[in-house]
Amino acid sequence: MRACAMKRRDPSFLGMTRACVAVLVLLLASFAQSMTLGASSRISPLASPMASPVPVARALDLAAMALTPSDLDDLGLTGFGQQTSAFLTLEEQVEQLATAASLGMDADAIGSGLAAAGFQRRYQRQLGLPSRPGAPPSRLHTFVAPYVIEYASSEGAAAGFALLETEAPDARMKDVPETRVIGDRSEVTRFRQSSENGEPYRALDLTFQVDNLVAGVTVGEFHGREPDLATVEALAERLLERVRLGQASADPGLSNLALRLGGPDIETRSDEYGRISGQTFPNYSETPDEFADRTQRYGDAVAVYGVGQSIPVGGPARTDDTRYFVSLYEFGSERDAVGWLQDGVARAELSPNVIAATPVAGAAVIGDASATLAIATERGGAGTARGYLVEVRVGARTAQVQLLGVPDVPLAPVEELARSQVACLQAGACPGYASPPASLPQPAATPEATPGPGGPSGTPKSCSLDIAAAGTPLAGTPQPPLPANETGNEPTTAPNIIVIVTDDLDARSVACLPNVQALLAAEGVTFTNAFATTPLCCPSRASILRGQYAHNHGVLSNSGDNGGFPTFYRLGDEESTVATWLQDTGYRTALVGKYLNRYPKGAPASHVPPGWDEWSAFASSDEDEGGSYYSGYALNVDGDTVFYGQQPAEYSTDVLTAEATDFVDRAATSGDPFFLYIAPFAPHGPSTPASRHTGAFADVQAPRPPSFDEDDVSDKPTWVQALPPLRADQIALLDDRYQRRLRSLLAVDEMVASLIETLTAAGTLDNTYILFTSDNGYHLGEHGIPVGKQSPYDESLRVPLIVRGPGVPTGVVEEAIALNIDLAPTFAELAGASPAPFVDGRSLVPLLHGETPAGWRQGFLVEHYGRTLPDQWGTSGPVPMEEASRDGDEDDLEEADGDEVIGVTPIDSPPYLGLRTEQYLYVEYANGERELYDMPADPYQLQNLAATADPALLADLAARLDQLRVCAGADCRSAEDTLPGVPLVD
Repeated sequence: MRACAMKRRDPSFLGMTRACVAVLVLLLASFAQSMTLGASSRISPLASPMASPVPVARALDLAAMALTPSDLDDLGLTGFGQQTSAFLTLEEQVEQLATAASLGMDADAIGSGLAAAGFQRRYQRQLGLPSRPGAPPSRLHTFVAPYVIEYASSEGAAAGFALLETEAPDARMKDVPETRVIGDRSEVTRFRQSSENGEPYRALDLTFQVDNLVAGVTVGEFHGREPDLATVEALAERLLERVRLGQASADPGLSNLALRLGGPDIETRSDEYGRISGQTFPNYSETPDEFADRTQRYGDAVAVYGVGQSIPVGGPARTDDTRYFVSLYEFGSERDAVGWLQDGVARAELSPNVIAATPVAGAAVIGDASATLAIATERGGAGTARGYLVEVRVGARTAQVQLLGVPDVPLAPVEELARSQVACLQAGACPGYASPPASLPQPAATPEATPGPGGPSGTPKSCSLDIAAAGTPLAGTPQPPLPANETGNEPTTAPNIIVIVTDDLDARSVACLPNVQALLAAEGVTFTNAFATTPLCCPSRASILRGQYAHNHGVLSNSGDNGGFPTFYRLGDEESTVATWLQDTGYRTALVGKYLNRYPKGAPASHVPPGWDEWSAFASSDEDEGGSYYSGYALNVDGDTVFYGQQPAEYSTDVLTAEATDFVDRAATSGDPFFLYIAPFAPHGPSTPASRHTGAFADVQAPRPPSFDEDDVSDKPTWVQALPPLRADQIALLDDRYQRRLRSLLAVDEMVASLIETLTAAGTLDNTYILFTSDNGYHLGEHGIPVGKQSPYDESLRVPLIVRGPGVPTGVVEEAIALNIDLAPTFAELAGASPAPFVDGRSLVPLLHGETPAGWRQGFLVEHYGRTLPDQWGTSGPVPMEEASRDGDEDDLEEADGDEVIGVTPIDSPPYLGLRTEQYLYVEYANGERELYDMPADPYQLQNLAATADPALLADLAARLDQLRVCAGADCRSAEDTLPGVPLVD
């Protein structure tokens, strides 16, 4: 696909050759007369679901803006900063093409051709990664350029697409065959070009059509590097999602001018087209009231434009930074400008993210007149930034300058920046780019962390070593009185059941949650040997709902032909789950939060699974694997899609808490027993905390067990041996990730307190079971695995499991093996329901009541399939390591989305099957490699004994594993009860 129209007016942009532009315009002119265009626009499907007082066509520029540095971060392309962007009308596009091409055609002829093709408007932007930190934007290493072109009709867009896909007479531009179809149609072109300064680069361009739009992404690489097709397709699909939704799920375009960056010394800017020639454009997810408030803040301004910049300051967490914004306003008269300045405090308080605006007494007068406010803003769940806002006036023109920071910034820099704006206003021309104030304070260097079992002397310890042991609540955490939970207090009526399923929560981190410790663990049973049989989100959640191993319910991964919600739905697994069993028994059921990855793909958007009376589940869009569900997300609420934005009140864990407590309150009043499944997104990456928790755990260090950055992995399988040792900067990033994970969990910890408080007020606490767990564990440097799950090691397999309720003894630790496949039959027995005969797991009710049945399981099956299906295992020989190391392109993207740390990539293991007992961990990989660990003697799994163990023991373990890998129902339980326990022989 051609990237011909990428030429920018800004000289810093990378342009295409004149020949390419000439071909485009000549084709437009030659085909224009043959086009038959519809008279009406078909843009309505792209509109935001929020009502807007302006034509929905005006949202198109915002749709293009949705592809931001944060989107690139989500796909593992960290460090990009925005260079510039442009919104082109027909006249501006004509001017650009006429200037760029020597065609012997005047502007009128070019304009006629574009108009005949139905051209309406174009938005284009460029994001770049400098060749080295601190390099000027013109010295790029990589660039990403998304664009959106609007036509009057879908027919016009199809014609425009046909023109663009026509081969150009340039041997360096080649179509890439057999690529995925994106949108209504798409095409990928590979080419080599040169930037305006003559530096050569290679590029891939993917252009697609959706309804009356032609959009696409160009990715270019310098220094002989070849762009990756999967990256281009992923970016195009991300852009397609934004265009289809008509709203941004992560960065709301105009209302977020300062975009997050991935490295120091990189600046970003974006142009705010708040008002051009009196026309005001709506922002993403903006309600009519919010739109009215914003336009009110513009007052009588006839033109509004501005620049926002981010200057990253501090460590790699990117939480400590300084951001400044400049907006320039032009009024019809000086009197209007004076009135606008006088309304500064009221206008600031109207801004939805400003939480404080106080006039600064005795501030300097800058320009003809000025007003200075001390302000504090909420940054979309990332924290509270404090600083100053200075508004100045020069005649009928004004400038609004904000400087905000974490930590707080001084007044002097913002006054310096305001004075520079006054100077340009007095000169009658302000540039579109404002230089950073020279007096901006420099950050302190980020200390490097040192690996080691216990951490270096004097460094912070894991929170499990300090606050957690005593169960001391964190400051500000709600603490209802501890209710009595006497042993033997059996329910007199059908009990209520609440299960809280967190996302990627490692078992150790539960020690850092004071409410979970004080209100659940101290009042119930803690299972110290609880495991996920498949350490991956969707297969594990399917096991929780059905009580089956993955090879029986069929959901083997999060995506692909055998993964995610589409597989669960296609196989009919929804027809019989714990929800349907309990609903049939008379329970009122509700699910709040995360259901299954990629829901509702493959089903109607309004789909609500059987068995649920009330439904409020995170909903992904199209190929989206889920992304981040902390802010800018959608919930399917009883079949209707409801979009949530970026404001602190829309932080997802808090929204889910409100939904859950409301359900509990109403269900308790009805008198019917209820089952509530609540699944917050925390602490899954990017582990965004609620704004009130951004300062917590600042001195906490990720745990440093003996397996952390394991020194000698020569006995490990080749996929572990291939991992390079962790660098000091990566270890510092892991500490940051650990802190962010804990911060994101504090809202979940408050959720627990809120549920207890609601149950107490409703008088139903004594008759309610509450279970707290996770879908899988998580790595943070153990065995040299930076971050991630899916390994056969305990960091991935072990999950928290805490239960309180009637008849459950208080403060008890239970060491019997408990699995995710046990939860569904446990809930069924508690409710007096009949579980389906296909269930592989067993009820934990005896253990909850202090009884250990004779013959309790001795071990269990661990499954991780990747590309290898259960019925294909071993039939075609070992799977080569390079093929088995990933689940395919979709899985790669899905596992990385929001889950990576800058400089640290999530690691997935090759397919394997494992047998985990109290004595052993035995693993067989699809490529033929094996692992064996003596767990009592080697709890950190440091020494693989597969090469030295008694062959008879290995044969016995392999035979038991073969029995489990094909088991079903009662046969699984029987196989688990007769596992080997013979000591290892060297």
